[in-house]
Amino acid sequence: MTYYLSFQCFAAALLLTTGSSTAQVQDLGTELTAGPAASSRATDVSDDGRVVVGVSVKSFGASSTFAWSEPTGFIPLEQPTGSFASYEVNRFLVSGDGSMAVAGVLVGTWPIVLRWDLATGGLTQLVDLELNAISEDGSTFVGEAGGGSTGRAYRWNEAGGIEYIAAPTQAYTTATDISGDGSVIVGISRRFGMPTVPFRWTRATGVVLLTGFVGESGQKVSVSRDGQVIAGVSTAPGTPATGYRWTAAGGFTQLGSIGGGTTLEPLLLSDDGSVVAGREFLALSVTQDGWRWTEATGITRLVPQVDFRPEAISADGTVLACVQRMGQGALPWRWTESSGASPLPVLEPGLPLEPSPSTAISADGRQVVGFSTISSSALHAVLWREDGTLGQGICHPAVPNSTGVPSELRLTGSNRVANRALTLEASSLPPATFGFVICSRMEGFTAQPGGSQGNLCLSGPIGRYVGPGQVQAANAAGGFTLTIDPASLVQPNGPVAPGYGESWFFQAWYRDANPASTSNFTNAATVRLY
Repeated sequence: MTYYLSFQCFAAALLLTTGSSTAQVQDLGTELTAGPAASSRATDVSDDGRVVVGVSVKSFGASSTFAWSEPTGFIPLEQPTGSFASYEVNRFLVSGDGSMAVAGVLVGTWPIVLRWDLATGGLTQLVDLELNAISEDGSTFVGEAGGGSTGRAYRWNEAGGIEYIAAPTQAYTTATDISGDGSVIVGISRRFGMPTVPFRWTRATGVVLLTGFVGESGQKVSVSRDGQVIAGVSTAPGTPATGYRWTAAGGFTQLGSIGGGTTLEPLLLSDDGSVVAGREFLALSVTQDGWRWTEATGITRLVPQVDFRPEAISADGTVLACVQRMGQGALPWRWTESSGASPLPVLEPGLPLEPSPSTAISADGRQVVGFSTISSSALHAVLWREDGTLGQGICHPAVPNSTGVPSELRLTGSNRVANRALTLEASSLPPATFGFVICSRMEGFTAQPGGSQGNLCLSGPIGRYVGPGQVQAANAAGGFTLTIDPASLVQPNGPVAPGYGESWFFQAWYRDANPASTSNFTNAATVRLY
């Protein structure tokens, strides 16, 4: 369901802005077989920001999982067949190293786990399992088996298969999170008529119930990547639910409150657990207030306004991917410890909003993934990069030029053909030298073509932007910028329109000296156009 942004909500978004953003939104499109009428949602991203996973919905309503990388684009994933062919995705995660993708899905009401090796696209299916979390390399994942009031926590590992995690005297257990190396598992347990209690499991200790706090545990318990810190919610009759942080050395620490809300819910932990972030439910649990906790600062509100919550956290806890609710929809934001909250651009600002547009963040906090509407009936997976670039640089570094450094080409603007504004930025050129941009559908490599001291990184038919106003002179800082129309790309036999989801390659040629007059090339850059 989509929601429109009212004028009042738009004004509120402007008032919230506390920092400037250089982030650029890149349309990841949909699977090529789905066509432009289909929708896609990014659900997770690898630590380095290069592998994205998500869910696509084809124009005829069927859904499937996808993986995406730059410059490969969509990675074919083997799909279930027979009675498992139609499924609903509850959770879809990628390992931190980008090698494995694991999805928890429902076939009717039957929970299934699907696991893909992204190098091969090969699929493993495991039935009657619910997925909650995966390890750093994707070799281990955890969740609940059986379901209902007698569900059992499990640990699945590619070396040993499934292992059930039993808590003595407890009738029900579910594993809700796992450390990066898979050695520490946390979750909740309970027996009939008794409070829910969090637990911590290691191979050496087995299940250890974490008692000693007031009330009972909420349904979600998180663990830091290093396995040393746990966070969750505790509730007691007649009092607001409050967040806690637990360590083996210090036990339970209550995180406090930022506005006297009804529930303080920790959602996210930095890798070492020194930073906790989450949301506090305010008036009648309708509005939410985002917060962040460190031992030095205690609990602090992210922004003055309400209905602003974090969705994902960087490895060191200094960057958060956030959403601000606007009526029934939401806008994506990126929050940093140094500069506060900055809005992330959407694909089509005048179109409807979605409830949770940003979903995951890379380890360094420079890439955020999510989705954005492209029409009143469709949305696309997107990637936001903090440095404002689109696509990926290739064939780099370039050969150093007469200034002693290699030149560089990067893509900014929009990779949506309908926006007709793809910008190419060349930098580190000799000042006042002239040059032009070339493009092709094919990557290649030719060393020092035609006596140049640089390398040509394109092949096949190559177009040159040498028309009126297209040949550029580098400014005093050694750079030039050219904005082109991606709906009409220059080729030797005339301009062409790119195919939907087609990759194009760009490079800049320029005059140089070594020491006599010669030429050189920047690196190349590639992006898929939608």
